[in-house]
Amino acid sequence: KQWYQRRVRGGALEEAIVAPAVKEWISTKEKKKKDNYHSVKDIIMRENFWVRAEAFNKLVTPAVQLLRLSDDMEDDSGRALEPMGEVYYKSYELQEHYKDFKDNELPKTVLSSCSRSFNDRWSLYHNEFHSVGWILNPLYRRHEQHSNSDVMGEFFKVI
Repeated sequence: KQWYQRRVRGGALEEAIVAPAVKEWISTKEKKKKDNYHSVKDIIMRENFWVRAEAFNKLVTPAVQLLRLSDDMEDDSGRALEPMGEVYYKSYELQEHYKDFKDNELPKTVLSSCSRSFNDRWSLYHNEFHSVGWILNPLYRRHEQHSNSDVMGEFFKVI
């Protein structure tokens, strides 16, 4: 909301959307494109669009950070850069983030869809060594991994 108010107060948002160059460009288009432009402009200029965009950003930022971590886990020679337990821990944090996420600006379907997408992807790429790394890494010893039956089952499967 604050972001939106700062942009509207200064006119920067409207200036970017209805800049002279944009107006000139849209004036050369057929009626259907002009109507689409005006529909999009009206949506973008609404405060609730920006409030929801900010809430969505808060929702997905931890997932993006986890993806960046997992993408950057190897150097050029294939050696691991991050401890194996780091992925499991960040995944755990993300699941907790989804459980605790409270923002009335987003429909519940958005939250459940993001959570489902993460869980589907986790199921596809997760292996037992993530659990082993999470248990054996001393950084995470206070997280009571032993109370999670899936983690312990995977740990004993590897051992």
